[in-house]
Amino acid sequence: MKFEGIEGCERFLSPGKGRGVRATKHFQVGDLVFACPAYSYVLTVNERGGYCEFCFTRKEGLSKCGKCKQAYYCNVECQETRWKGSKARSIGAGFKLFYYGVDSKRNGVGVVLKEEFVRNVLEVKRVSDRVMSLKLEIEGVMLNVVSGYAPQVGCELEEKERFWSELDEVMESIPTGERVVIGADFNGHVGEEDRGDEEVMGKFGVKERNLEGQMVVDFAKRMDMGVVNTYFQKREEHRVTYKSGGRRTQVDYILCRRGNLKEISDCKVVVGESVARQHRMVVCRMTLMVCKTKRSKIEKKTKWWKLKKEECCEEFRQKLRQALGGQVVLPDDWETTAEVIRETGRKVLGVSSGRGKEDKETWWWNEEVQDSIQRKRLAKKKWDMDRTEENRQEYKELQRRVKREVSKAKQKAYDELYTRLDTREGEKDLYRLARQRDRDGKDVQQVRVIKDRDGRVLTSEESVQRRWKEYFEELMNEENEREKRVEGVNSVEQKVDKIRKDEVRKALKRMKSGKAVGPDDIPVEVWKCLGEAAVEFLANLFNRVLESERMPEEWRRSVLVPIFKNKGDVQSCSNYRGIKLMSHTMKLWERVVEARLRKVVEICEQQYGFMPRKSTTDAIFALRILMEKYRDGQKELHCVFVDLEKAYDRVPREELWYCMRKSGVAEKYVRVVQDMYERSRTVVRCAVGQTEEFKVEVGLHQGSALSSFLFAIVMDQLSEEVRQESPWTMMFADDIVICSESREQVEENLERWRFALERRGMKVSRSKTEYMCVNEWEGSGTVRLQGEEVKKVQEFKYLGSTVQSNGECGKEVKKRVQAGWNGWRKVSGVLCDQKISVRIKGKVYRTVVRLAMLYGLETVSLRKRQESELEKGDWSMHKMECSAMCAYGENWCPSETVRLVARIIVKQKFLTDLTQSERLLSLKEFESHLDKIDNEKNEMNQTDIAALHHFYSKHLDFPSNADLVELFAQVNCNGFTIEDEELSHLGSAVFPDVALMNHSCNPNAIVTYNGTVAEVRAVQKISPGEEIFNSYIDLLYSTEDRTERLQQSYFFTCDCTECTTKSKDKAKLEIHQKLSSAPEAKEIEEMVKYAKNIIEEFRRAKHYKNILTSHILSCSNLWAPPNDLLEICELSLERMGSIFVDTNVYMLHMMYQAMGVCLYLQDWDGAMNYGEKIVEPYSVHYPPYSLNVASMYLKLGRLYLGLGKKTQGVKALQKAIDIMNVAFGKDHPYVAEVQKEIETQQ
Repeated sequence: MKFEGIEGCERFLSPGKGRGVRATKHFQVGDLVFACPAYSYVLTVNERGGYCEFCFTRKEGLSKCGKCKQAYYCNVECQETRWKGSKARSIGAGFKLFYYGVDSKRNGVGVVLKEEFVRNVLEVKRVSDRVMSLKLEIEGVMLNVVSGYAPQVGCELEEKERFWSELDEVMESIPTGERVVIGADFNGHVGEEDRGDEEVMGKFGVKERNLEGQMVVDFAKRMDMGVVNTYFQKREEHRVTYKSGGRRTQVDYILCRRGNLKEISDCKVVVGESVARQHRMVVCRMTLMVCKTKRSKIEKKTKWWKLKKEECCEEFRQKLRQALGGQVVLPDDWETTAEVIRETGRKVLGVSSGRGKEDKETWWWNEEVQDSIQRKRLAKKKWDMDRTEENRQEYKELQRRVKREVSKAKQKAYDELYTRLDTREGEKDLYRLARQRDRDGKDVQQVRVIKDRDGRVLTSEESVQRRWKEYFEELMNEENEREKRVEGVNSVEQKVDKIRKDEVRKALKRMKSGKAVGPDDIPVEVWKCLGEAAVEFLANLFNRVLESERMPEEWRRSVLVPIFKNKGDVQSCSNYRGIKLMSHTMKLWERVVEARLRKVVEICEQQYGFMPRKSTTDAIFALRILMEKYRDGQKELHCVFVDLEKAYDRVPREELWYCMRKSGVAEKYVRVVQDMYERSRTVVRCAVGQTEEFKVEVGLHQGSALSSFLFAIVMDQLSEEVRQESPWTMMFADDIVICSESREQVEENLERWRFALERRGMKVSRSKTEYMCVNEWEGSGTVRLQGEEVKKVQEFKYLGSTVQSNGECGKEVKKRVQAGWNGWRKVSGVLCDQKISVRIKGKVYRTVVRLAMLYGLETVSLRKRQESELEKGDWSMHKMECSAMCAYGENWCPSETVRLVARIIVKQKFLTDLTQSERLLSLKEFESHLDKIDNEKNEMNQTDIAALHHFYSKHLDFPSNADLVELFAQVNCNGFTIEDEELSHLGSAVFPDVALMNHSCNPNAIVTYNGTVAEVRAVQKISPGEEIFNSYIDLLYSTEDRTERLQQSYFFTCDCTECTTKSKDKAKLEIHQKLSSAPEAKEIEEMVKYAKNIIEEFRRAKHYKNILTSHILSCSNLWAPPNDLLEICELSLERMGSIFVDTNVYMLHMMYQAMGVCLYLQDWDGAMNYGEKIVEPYSVHYPPYSLNVASMYLKLGRLYLGLGKKTQGVKALQKAIDIMNVAFGKDHPYVAEVQKEIETQQ
């Protein structure tokens, strides 16, 4: 039987084997016999994203709290939440939950607040999964809300003591003058009898006191608190907090300071509200005596954002033309034009209400719903007045109708919302929604109170505003000490050209829309809307400003917004960065001036910040390259990272004018810039309103379009005499790095920089400037700055990318993964919303999460292990979008076999003809060996079929169960494992033509992978008519082991020459010959059995973290950390070494595992030692051109290079190349990659 399908080979009937592939022409060693594209394949990491069809949203019983607390209290303490993580989230109905829990899904505490009190939260302390607290400021009164969950009666005493210790610490941290309310499930009975504890509790408990109840009473005495539940005489039904079966007890209590008991007007159990199956809600009513102050009104804003709609834009133009008396040209003077624009905007676009947004759950109501609800209310009133059956039935019918209409209207509104979000116009709303959900997840959204200089908390609006003004007024008007310049500088007096319209157009084009407006309330959207009329007006306006050197007074005002730095005390002003909101028209003017200055001023090459065609990546790359060169040369490199204190805010204005003149800026532009800073004033906009106005006389404007270039001019001139060429000196704005070959030289350079900067008013920070020695061989000491020791570090975060003193990049990879997680958390509300399309999710994921993960990594030389770590982190986030994956817990994803079969089913459904992968053998001809499958394998196939139905039932039409059983058996018998050059697992695939080849333990061909194509290459000379063989299994095993593995996996035995003669078994199973007494046959048999068991157990421990090492540790089901795995290897090697020589295959197997563990632990020397023992025996035991040998040379070569053994490393890599040239082909990317490594070293 002959099948002509591939040039050079054919299918034929193989004697004793059924069918096979034979050559029809000569093949030399290394020739490509044939290539086969994958019929279907799945990758372990890269291809899984396609299976995120459904996303999960978690719903818990806690959301029910929202319905039962509106009438009772502003906050609810929740215990035993059993939620993982620590964050805040809106739970609907105008309530927000702050919670804390651990991964075990046990315990957990939380506090629910009404939306109106969320802004009052000052601090959230999550102590443990049993204790947390919130601090609120309510009209000047400090209220601390504590939630607790005490251990149950059966818990260990140590756990109970830990809980009470944590609760004590929380109470001790609260100042005495502040109010405290504790709501907790104490799991104890305080009792109802009088035991002389009337100072801390009343007489109205339930039943008798137990040990846990005594702990509650002792705590109340210790902290001078009262058990509120027990002071109010209620029926027992309103005192019992826990009901289960026949048990009725009181275990949930509310406590407050004894001095504040008079503020509690009522406390009882709400019988009708069951938050949990057994617990019932305890509520109390507390009245705070406060002096209510008048809150600052939220400023009303014009709805300029409507101008992005063309119809609104056109209406605005028409109304503006009418306001100007039908003219198209705008008035010449700024004041008239600005006022007309503002007035027209308010009339056409409208203004905001001046009230804060409320979290209304009825935003989707329509008129039909409101009418139905109104009719239902009237029917309820009618039934209340006249309790007839007719009125009751009428009310019940209207109630049912309202439910239907509400459900219908809500569904329709949400469908429209998600449809709009899935459009290009709705994408901005999607990101806005993601930001809003991220803000909702933060504990403290805005700080209404702040601390003064002495750390005292200010609560009144007037004092808070005064403190903000005091802080920023001092910051922006204080200069550092400096020398006054004696020398002068010649000014450049030259005529400047008028501002052209094309300059205005370019500046207008660079301005982004959607930004916060300045005090003049005219956004850039207005000028973009007005088109050429605006360009002409702005060109004339800017020319008048240029000629007069006086800009409109309105532009001199700004609004300063404090932005929290996300570190330090949130109530400290020093932990905020002030950003100025300036007039958009002034920013346009600044951009026009900046464009002209950039044509005149040439900034040094060492400046990377805000320069054309330069970015942070260039500076990071230059520094990493320098570090790598010195590491390769085994030389030390000394780096100092200089930090300037409040650089932008402390630039002396006189120095700015001097540096501009010295840089060759025309005097006209100097005076124009001086005018921008003259008489500038600002107000601080904080959570409690705006402060009084104050002058700003020092520093550059934060938020200005021109400031970054002005700062670059200043730094360029001040560092002219001290900077060296790049990369020895690099600047990114105020981030400076100084490098040198010696510590003494870098110390001298640092002092020169300090002198040059500080004599002109810029101060080097002593606490933030840091020193790092790269490739340090011996302790080289540290660097001093004016006698003060500079902090020495082993790693430094330079422009957002972590560089390490040892030249490694492992920590940067970990931080990139963490940055990805941080981005993921910000948009998790969108990514985990099942109604948002996969396309939109993918875009959000790529732009927010993956972009953060990949920042700066183009400058890093990553190893395979680090690439895998990034892929693993990327997929760990991506998989959390899929509900099916989450349902399986740790086993979140269908196996590769299941995914492969799913793809095959889809392909078979839509394809009727044979594919390019089936030129010799079709998929339907695969052997399944169903008659030989045992019960265990049959059960595994049924498990895979169940998983297939679970994950893909909504997307696939499955064949019959019998057909599925056969398909899974075919894939298991004929599937291929895709591996890289180091034999790391990449995925699984089906290659029908390659599957036709028969097995031999001395193969004449080898299968390698180039992308999704399997390539068959000759590793021996093959003559026409000769059968082509490859190997199905690892050939390091002995004949007996190989036979067993072939029989178990492929249901046949091998009759090749090596198997029939067992020619290599003696060398593979060699034992010590020089022992004083030769081991008996039984001892050898026992040791072989032990070796097989320990190798299998180790593999299980490594992959499943479930180790059964009775032979070594005499224990079972132990989780094995890497150090324990290494110990297993060493102990087993020691035991086997008493009989086996180091070249014995069982010894080699365990050495290979030990090497892998050493690599994981970054024990490079240990890995190298094992590799050196392995590589030579591998060359003997494996057939020629084996990838196992090549991968070992690769690993060993890279280890040598990493340890500085350059010659040995290049030699090992070259040996790997010699094998890979044959196995992969000289043009394969893997070969080119290794060749590049060798050339780099040479």
